[in-house]
Amino acid sequence: MPNPTITTTYAGEVLDEILTQTATGNELFENGLVRVIPGVRSSVNIPRLSLSKLLQKRKSSPNSTNSKGVIKFADLQIIPQDVMVYTEFNPREYENYWKQYQPTGNLIFAELPDNVKTKLVEQILAQVATELGEHILVGVKGEVEDKYFDGFVTRILASSEKVVATTTETSMIKRLQAVWDATGAKTRRNKNFTFLVSASDADAYGEELAALPNKGTDPAAADNPFFKAKRVVGLNDMPDGLIVATICALDNSSNLVVACSMVDDAEAVQVEKVSAASENFFIKLLMKYDTGVVFENLCTVLDIRTLSLSEPLNSPSPLSASAMPEYTVKGGTKTCTVNAATNVEFTTTDEWVTLTAGVSDDKISVSVAANSTGAAREGSITITSQNESIDVAITQAAE
Repeated sequence: MPNPTITTTYAGEVLDEILTQTATGNELFENGLVRVIPGVRSSVNIPRLSLSKLLQKRKSSPNSTNSKGVIKFADLQIIPQDVMVYTEFNPREYENYWKQYQPTGNLIFAELPDNVKTKLVEQILAQVATELGEHILVGVKGEVEDKYFDGFVTRILASSEKVVATTTETSMIKRLQAVWDATGAKTRRNKNFTFLVSASDADAYGEELAALPNKGTDPAAADNPFFKAKRVVGLNDMPDGLIVATICALDNSSNLVVACSMVDDAEAVQVEKVSAASENFFIKLLMKYDTGVVFENLCTVLDIRTLSLSEPLNSPSPLSASAMPEYTVKGGTKTCTVNAATNVEFTTTDEWVTLTAGVSDDKISVSVAANSTGAAREGSITITSQNESIDVAITQAAE
């Protein structure tokens, strides 16, 4: 896709191109899994029609008493939520790295060249697309930061209409079979029926395929797996131990829909100086995003996650269910992932421990203040998911 022409304030005609880049630059779109509806200013209604059985025996003079069937017509309303990007930078920081990006003119009256704007916006859009991909998949709507709108997984898990598969098997092949068996025949025979799994679970499935007798170790089979001739797509932001299967496509047949829009043609994307007296520039983007699941009863879920704690930023292995690594006397923050089903809650009674939820319900940041008490201290956090609960000890060294 060609880069947009950059001006001081973006012209309205390039907004669609920028919008497309931010909306489609993530795994869900790149894998052809979702339909994107751009240009949604306030809301969009997606018509849904469902019919019961209509055929009956022939009558010579049918009347109202012979009417058979129910026609249901309802709208799925998607209301995009406001999301903003605002970041400041000093273009002089580029001088030592790329000479061609040096500001033009005298420093006091420096203007940022268009090619610098283009390069910066390209990188920002790539980062925005990555972040949006996570929110679109597992985001949770809320009043605090990082809680912008509900993602597909959040909506599906909360739905009472979803189809639930169960199994105690550890093999990915058998888990996928359980999802297949729980899904209605018409749904699973759809050409776009797709299994969505985590990237690590997709790798595990690929290894199982490669280890099958007479299968060999075909790298292509491991990287692009299928089950029952249906795609198995590994997503980086999908939780391990969770499988969601539904109809995925880029067109109207998709069961997963993203609605998005720029807020205002004149202010949606800006690259300007912070002030007349400042060397710093700012980049600002105003957007709206939300997700929708057209038919929740066409989604089959297998959730075999059990309540445990892991610390992905430092180690891929699970932490002890009873304690986190000790904090130093200076305190700090450790970001952890709770491997659980749904409705995760975090609580603590210790004033020196602060809990901050992440993008999705399974992420938690545990912050500990500096220890000025002169003695080591102990605390705990309680993590609850459905009917399971674990207490995790928090310890901090003394001065």
